[in-house]
Amino acid sequence: MKIFFNEKVVTLKTAKSTDVFYCYQLSQRNMQEYRVKPEYKKYKEEFVPSDVKMVMYKGRRFGYIEYQEKLDGWYLWDMQLSKILQGQGLGVKLLEYIDTDIAQQGAQRLRLYVYAKNPAITLYERFGFKAVKKKSIKDRLLMEKLIK
Repeated sequence: MKIFFNEKVVTLKTAKSTDVFYCYQLSQRNMQEYRVKPEYKKYKEEFVPSDVKMVMYKGRRFGYIEYQEKLDGWYLWDMQLSKILQGQGLGVKLLEYIDTDIAQQGAQRLRLYVYAKNPAITLYERFGFKAVKKKSIKDRLLMEKLIK
């Protein structure tokens, strides 16, 4: 799958088990100010490659998205981009891709958890997510949007 943004092209490919350490490191680097670092062993045990799409740019990994259907609906578990691709509109394009993908599978809404101090909240709000409730654990918000 190719995604065009800001005169650039990225491709998405399903992750392999060997991508787990890259995803762990990128997540830790981007999110270190918001959360306690989980142990790599636990992260590795919970890593499901088929739920993760690697963001490839010029043949290299520059991020990933992880989303999955659960019993109560679809969840965006993680979206991490290397700093070099942040702030250029790629996040919106990735959200559009997820919307299209899950709509084709019959989804009616998409949910995510985000740390209350994370500036990505503004991106999610611009994309139609609304805060549903504040979760007391680690100051996170549950946000959701309806899929059209």
